[in-house]
Amino acid sequence: MQSRDEYPIKAVSTTFEILESLHRSGPMDLTELADRCDLSKPGVFKHLKTLRLLGYVHKQDNVYDLTHRFLGVSLDRRSREPLYTVATSVADRLTSANECVTSLVFREGTDVVFLHQSARDEDETTPVREGEYRTLAKSVGGLAILEAFERAEGPDAPAVEGEHELEMATPDINIMNGRVVSFDRDQLYDGWHTVATSIKDTGDEPIAAIETSYTADEASAFDLEINMAGQLTKAADTIEERLHARQD
Repeated sequence: MQSRDEYPIKAVSTTFEILESLHRSGPMDLTELADRCDLSKPGVFKHLKTLRLLGYVHKQDNVYDLTHRFLGVSLDRRSREPLYTVATSVADRLTSANECVTSLVFREGTDVVFLHQSARDEDETTPVREGEYRTLAKSVGGLAILEAFERAEGPDAPAVEGEHELEMATPDINIMNGRVVSFDRDQLYDGWHTVATSIKDTGDEPIAAIETSYTADEASAFDLEINMAGQLTKAADTIEERLHARQD
C-alpha cells in the first residue's frame, strides 16, 4: 500500500484513510482513530469535523461512525453497472436451486469487489461480505480472472502490486465446457469450499467472475467439481450472452 506522502494531495488520502478505518473497524472515539491512522488527534479532528458537516460521519457520545450517506452513492453506481443488471437474477437462481452462496465478483484494476451476493437466508454468515474489496490474488473469483488472462491470447493480465511477495493461493484448475474453472478448498475463505469461473466482455477480456460456495462440512469433491462447476459454467455463458446482447 502506498504511504499518504506519495499521493498528490495528502489531505484527501488522509480523509479516505479515516473513512476506511471506520468502515473496517466500526465506531471509534478520536483517540482510537488517531492511533489507528497514526495521526495527531487535532489533525483527525479537523477531518472528522468536515466529514460531519458534509453528512458522511456522525458523532454520538464522543464516538464517530459512518452515516448511510454512502449507501445511496454506492447503490446508484451499482445499478448503472451492466454486469449487475444482467447477472443478479442468474446468481439468485443458482443459490435458490442449489442451497449455496453465490457471488458476483467485479474486477477494478488489481482488485475485485463483491458486487452482489445471494445467501440462503439473510442471517447467514458468508465467506466474503457483499461490497468487500480484495486483491485479485486473495479471492477465488480473482484467481479465476487471473487464470483466464494467463490462458488468453488477448490483453495482458493486470499486474498485482507486490504479487511476488504475496503468499499466492494455488487453486485447482480444470477446463469444463470450454471454460477455466478454479476450485478452492478452505484456503482463501476459512471454512468454505468455493468454485469460480470468469466472465468476459465482447473483447474477450475477463472483467468479472461468478463463484459459488458451500461450507466445508457441506461440500464434497463431487458437488464442487462435477455438479456445481457444470452449473456455474452454464450460468457464466448466460451472463455473457446477456451482457454481449446489451453491449451490441
